Amino acid sequence: RLVSDWSSDVCSSDLKAFPNPTNGKFKLLVKLSKPGEVQAMVIDPQNLNTIDTKTGQGESEYQFEFDLSKSTYGTYLVTVTTGDGVKTLKVVLY
Repeated sequence: RLVSDWSSDVCSSDLKAFPNPTNGKFKLLVKLSKPGEVQAMVIDPQNLNTIDTKTGQGESEYQFEFDLSKSTYGTYLVTVTTGDGVKTLKVVLY
């Protein structure tokens, strides 16, 4: 189940986070319309701290793995930045 909240529709990409909700570890799939650079950040919305950042370049599909198992239960923001823009989705840690 994907819980999403798009902050912008200008990014030409498809995002999927699973499992969501998660008990700690989750994967983020990013599919771009053309090869390019990607930055994915997990942010704690309570204090706006960046929990983890992953980057990639030169591909049109990326799979990033994140581990929130040492974090507090709650909702986290995953912000994906590409050359086309920014999208944000929510991941729930239980």
